Amino acid sequence: MKTIRNYESFADDYRLNENLLKKAWTKIYDFFKNKFKIAPWLYYALFLKKTGQLSKEKIEIHAPGMDMTSIPDEEEIKLATESLKNAAISVQTINEDSVSLTHSDPMIRNVDVEDLKEEIKTAYQMNLDRVESGKKRTKNDALFIWGAPGVGKTEILNQVAEELDIVVIEFHLATIEPTDFRGVPKIEMMPGGTGPESERTVSKIPAIFPTDNGPSGKGGIMFFDELNRAKQMVLSAALPLALNGRVAGYELPSKWIVVAAGNRPEDLGGAVATAIEPALANRFAHVNYAPKLQSWITWALTKPDINPELIAFLQFNKNYFHKLDPEKETPNWPSPRTWEMASHKEYFLRKKNWKHPFPIQKIRDIYTDLVGAEAAIAFTEYLKLKENFSEKDIEDVYTKGDKAKKPPKRLDQARAVAAAIAFYKKGETVTEKELKNVLEWAISLDSMEEKTSMLSFFRMAHPYVKDGSNPLSKIWWDYVKKWHIELKDLEKES
Repeated sequence: MKTIRNYESFADDYRLNENLLKKAWTKIYDFFKNKFKIAPWLYYALFLKKTGQLSKEKIEIHAPGMDMTSIPDEEEIKLATESLKNAAISVQTINEDSVSLTHSDPMIRNVDVEDLKEEIKTAYQMNLDRVESGKKRTKNDALFIWGAPGVGKTEILNQVAEELDIVVIEFHLATIEPTDFRGVPKIEMMPGGTGPESERTVSKIPAIFPTDNGPSGKGGIMFFDELNRAKQMVLSAALPLALNGRVAGYELPSKWIVVAAGNRPEDLGGAVATAIEPALANRFAHVNYAPKLQSWITWALTKPDINPELIAFLQFNKNYFHKLDPEKETPNWPSPRTWEMASHKEYFLRKKNWKHPFPIQKIRDIYTDLVGAEAAIAFTEYLKLKENFSEKDIEDVYTKGDKAKKPPKRLDQARAVAAAIAFYKKGETVTEKELKNVLEWAISLDSMEEKTSMLSFFRMAHPYVKDGSNPLSKIWWDYVKKWHIELKDLEKES
């Protein structure tokens, strides 16, 4: 449940391109302000819903006493602007049908990507300091990472391991047997023994357990995933190793640490969590990994196998970033992990070229298998929004500038076209002429919303244009300056 206190808050959450533009949206607010007098922002929200610009299934707007049939259609309204300086509107409510990634226990801190990486690195470096100080391992600085399924806990650990040049060994404790962890019992003769009285039962630790500090000599991370769903006997073996570095005669090599993870209680559905005694749980540092969409997008922009159209889709359809209903036992649902997997498969089938033609139904099939039918349909319907804007039309923007074809008037279609243009040359460095043409085309658009979308997406796809050390940056900032002057003029007019 999210409370939207005024139009500015609504615009920030649902129409956002850049924070600095909150005060200069091209919109129809004045029309509603003049017609309805009270809560015009809410009538605007209802208008957006009626015209299909807000997902009818995912966003519920409570507006008692307001007649939807009296809300004008898109074609009936003339675009206008206003500054929002005095937008103080009474509280209304919008329900979001999406799953929060934060932890339900307020005592557990929620962390984003960089904070989690820092926690893991600190645990490793504290252990390394112990080794270099010549101290024995009497305890681990154990870390327990809570988090919803599919948010990428393993991916973060692997990123940290790459940065530290260490190894990660992952154990899915919910699926292994005690013998997989403690080893297989075997009778051995004590050195110098000759009879049964010299025989002892020992456990042969699994070969996957590290016996040295790895090829780099820097050690690594043993990652115990799903710790709170392990069988009790597995848990009994895992906890001493996590907390003290020892189990059944085995000792963890000096530069290795153990990191544990588990799903939040609300993620388990009908599954029952294995009880961890409070005294043991209290020996871990507990954090909840709640990745933010923008952090994921920043990461995705560096990956060649993440569909640029998917990045644009999630930017304006945040409720699909991660959506798991624990009560529905469906194996495929949208999460950072499944979006990445689906995009990787699409990239492979497109012959590792996003410009390679590919049937829309095939895209829907790929994504349905991984993120589920609902999210896959929403994504492919988004792709269809730019069907009236061909690849030739996109190329013309780079070669003809403001003389190229303009986008559709519908804002959702215009945003899809803007994303397609911006990401068309992702991974390439645009020329000075191409950059000028794109910016001229963006500045020539009718509405500030369209200009904002185009510039925001282009900066996302080509971050180098704003880097002062790049020759193209002067062109970029000159046009941004024009854009800001236009914003100020609009504010004065309002």
